[in-house]
Amino acid sequence: MKQNAVSWLFTVPAMKKLYILALIILQAVYGASGVLYALLLRNIVDNAVAGNRSGFRQYAILTGLLVLGI
Repeated sequence: MKQNAVSWLFTVPAMKKLYILALIILQAVYGASGVLYALLLRNIVDNAVAGNRSGFRQYAILTGLLVLGI
């Protein structure tokens, strides 16, 4: 039963396998950037509370670059 499902998954999307792979990679990048965004925002808040201007500025710039997609 399991072998039939696996073979079906490889035969049905025949020519669309590259598109599926591209979507999987894109979703992985989106997921990783979401986690990175949360970490950067946490560091912005931590540095603001600590009064660390250079750390605040650094993480704010990094967050801006992430949002811009650089």
